[in-house]
Amino acid sequence: MAVARTPDELRTIVEGGRLAVVLGVEVDKIGNFGPGATPQTIDAEIAALHATGVRYVLPIHLTDNVFGDTALYQDFHNLLDVAENGAWWAVGCAARADQVAFEAKSLGSIFNPFLPPNAPQFPSYPSCRFQRNGVIEFDGHVNARTANGLTSLGDFAIAAMMKRGMIVDIDHMSDRAANRTLTRAAAVPGGGYPVMSGHTGIRDRSAQFGAENSRTTTQLARIACLGGMFGLGTGASNGTRAVDWTTQYARGYEVMRRAFAPGGLCPQETPLGVGFIGLGTDANSLVKTPRAPMLDPVGPPRSTDIYNPNNPVNAGVPPLSRSTQGTRTWDYNTDGVAHYGMFADFLRDVRTLPANATMTGRQIFDDQMMYGADYFYRMWLKADTQKARVP
Repeated sequence: MAVARTPDELRTIVEGGRLAVVLGVEVDKIGNFGPGATPQTIDAEIAALHATGVRYVLPIHLTDNVFGDTALYQDFHNLLDVAENGAWWAVGCAARADQVAFEAKSLGSIFNPFLPPNAPQFPSYPSCRFQRNGVIEFDGHVNARTANGLTSLGDFAIAAMMKRGMIVDIDHMSDRAANRTLTRAAAVPGGGYPVMSGHTGIRDRSAQFGAENSRTTTQLARIACLGGMFGLGTGASNGTRAVDWTTQYARGYEVMRRAFAPGGLCPQETPLGVGFIGLGTDANSLVKTPRAPMLDPVGPPRSTDIYNPNNPVNAGVPPLSRSTQGTRTWDYNTDGVAHYGMFADFLRDVRTLPANATMTGRQIFDDQMMYGADYFYRMWLKADTQKARVP
């Protein structure tokens, strides 16, 4: 149930600095570290980032680095790996229970001009196909470069970040690296250290969420128990549909909520509050924004009446008008999220939808997401409190 805030309480939150812009880092190689990196040089770099105000870090991005292994989910990134590191991905087989469907494939000769001189020959990857009860099943490809996903320097770096109260985001980490980071965070005495997963989906065997960059339900439960937060992404290859995003949100919410229930992963713990799932856009020039419901190429076209203040589904929120710049006016129904400001239109659409049999889009928006900033503050506060206990 949502915790209501009076105007005076909200004013105290703002005046107390509990709402802030968080400076983060998401690059392939922090410090441009290579083979010569040492714990001393890594600690100095993390200290320098912290001194400039950085409080949010993704230790691993699109390529393997000295900290650990990247998640395999886009074959083009394999080209980046050989260009930056001189080696193709080291691919292994996922466990069947991990629900990985991604299969690493050769890029083809068209990309040869982009390879560095003397690039190694493309390796032969394991098929990861096994016969079970007379059926051939593909278990999925994952990054198997290191045994734990994190190198010894990666273990050191994660601890160095946590000791400074920085928020560690496990997105783009291989499955092994993400699990190793969650294990390290859980080992911090006094309730663990909160970990973030800011812009991805919930793992299943679909083409969209079947790679190790998506979170398993077990990982979501572990994040909840640590007091961390999950950002449900919108970066589907052809643009996210509001109806699908709303359903996925409800699924993730149930997983994270039940972690605290009897029989859950951490029934002895208490949630930091509500709003532990937010909107993880990752919007940039390469990631598509949510698509127009009237021009949906997959599902049946639908129209959402989000601009009509007299529509009962819009009750309880200020009227939403179409965004305009100069002579151009955008309509979410036909333009989708055409620019960043129209995520408000997307979320207003979410608010009108059913999520599942027990949760509505209105509950998602009003009772959960509207408290996300407050939850993020509480998560950050826990990180700052727990930093002194990081081993």
